[in-house]
Amino acid sequence: MNEYIIELQNAKSILDKLAIGIDPVSGQQVDENTLRKNQVIDCLNLAASVLEKEIHAGADREIREGKAVYITELQKKRLQTYERCKVSEIADEINAVISENNTKKFRGTWINDWLEENGYLCRNASKDRVPSEKGKSIGISSEMN
Repeated sequence: MNEYIIELQNAKSILDKLAIGIDPVSGQQVDENTLRKNQVIDCLNLAASVLEKEIHAGADREIREGKAVYITELQKKRLQTYERCKVSEIADEINAVISENNTKKFRGTWINDWLEENGYLCRNASKDRVPSEKGKSIGISSEMN
């Protein structure tokens, strides 16, 4: 097992014991000197360090992922329309228009999910998404010419 994981598990064990008032070294009820022991201090420092890393990782993730996707009415009017295109090209066009919103990227899979949920796409025997009769009736095709 990874040494870091073992160290984290040991630290968690010490913290769990302290949380219920048990000296993690002696197993006795906590006395006033328990928190001054090097093993406890090291554990608390490790826990603080891990929390600090997780806080920064979470902040970085939030910045990277951005806010929930939204599009304004004005931005909708700027969208280009095409006679024939791929779902991924639609997502790219939306992302180009909403880039100033500082949102996470719009994904083509969201379009496909919606089309499937609303009966415009269905799964074939190979589990691929293909146009249903409803989808074909509005011009959805799985072929590009």
